[in-house]
Amino acid sequence: MNLPTALINELKLYLKQRASNGDLEAQTLLEQVELVATSSPEIRQQSMFVEPSAELELGC
Repeated sequence: MNLPTALINELKLYLKQRASNGDLEAQTLLEQVELVATSSPEIRQQSMFVEPSAELELGC
């Protein structure tokens, strides 16, 4: 999935703000976004095929 850099930066900014307010889910997501952003294309491709855990529930 190719996301524009501006969108990724906005997402990271939002997640940093939420994480600084104690949102642990935002902190976890921020770490994952930063990991994907700095990984090789092969790793990013492989990460798209990882099934989410059964306990994962988005608080949206």
